[in-house]
Amino acid sequence: MEGRSATEMEIEHALLKPIHLFLENKGKDYDCPPTKHSIFFFRDDSYIGEITDAQRLIYTNESEVDEEKIKLADEELAKTKEKIRERKVLEDGKSDDDETKVNVLITDYKGHWDKDLKLPELNPVVTEDGVRYNNGENQGRLKTLNVKENH
Repeated sequence: MEGRSATEMEIEHALLKPIHLFLENKGKDYDCPPTKHSIFFFRDDSYIGEITDAQRLIYTNESEVDEEKIKLADEELAKTKEKIRERKVLEDGKSDDDETKVNVLITDYKGHWDKDLKLPELNPVVTEDGVRYNNGENQGRLKTLNVKENH
């Protein structure tokens, strides 16, 4: 599981591949079906061109030093989103039986980056190691979130 975010592992377990599939290799047999209801919000990344380099380290995979790791992380994110979209198609209307039906709602949305707003969660913080978030990371935030399409 190295290199995977907690969110990615939660999605993998809850919807795509519940933990029992990992445990099957060890002879364990658990009844762990996918979650019955899932809601996903996928943000359009068109705002990325409007943020600072310091903010890109927070809001993108660019905190990785190696270009290959950035590319791999971006590809993995795209694959995970595609798996979720495929799961929705596979399960949508597959069964009227409440015991087996999985409901997946996906909403794509777009936001406008407003550089004049502040994000208080990223105000400069003085730590023993020095100051964190001291490059204007708190300047700007998404607003005017618009739903592109509902699935």
